[in-house]
Amino acid sequence: MLITSHQGLEFECFVGSNFNLKILESAIQSATIRNVTLHVEQNLVERFYRADLFLRLNREDAYGVSIQEALDCGVQALASDVCQRPAGAMLFSNGDWRDLKLQFENLIGAFDTLDFADRQSTDYHTQLVELYKDLLQQPV
Repeated sequence: MLITSHQGLEFECFVGSNFNLKILESAIQSATIRNVTLHVEQNLVERFYRADLFLRLNREDAYGVSIQEALDCGVQALASDVCQRPAGAMLFSNGDWRDLKLQFENLIGAFDTLDFADRQSTDYHTQLVELYKDLLQQPV
């Protein structure tokens, strides 16, 4: 686990819902992990100002808007290669723990010299926030 092998780093884990929260909390407690903070149902984009690196480690996805949001906010992203990803995101082989660990350590080891030339900045995240606002204001 990246968190336990890098005790000197602080991790923030954003959870979309309470559905599996007890399982996650139990795993953190049983492994006596102290360097992770859980955020449940919170706006991820509003927290990017604190981030150096964004990890999207899921095994199934349909692009990953949050990856583009991270890149748009100037935060490097590391994601599984489970599907098409935004230009400039660093990728690891889906389901391959060793490749994830290697790519993660390469990124944190070369953080001061990272080349963001491949990144394509967009305003997708601001467009998406506006879309959410519009939809939430409509009666159901």
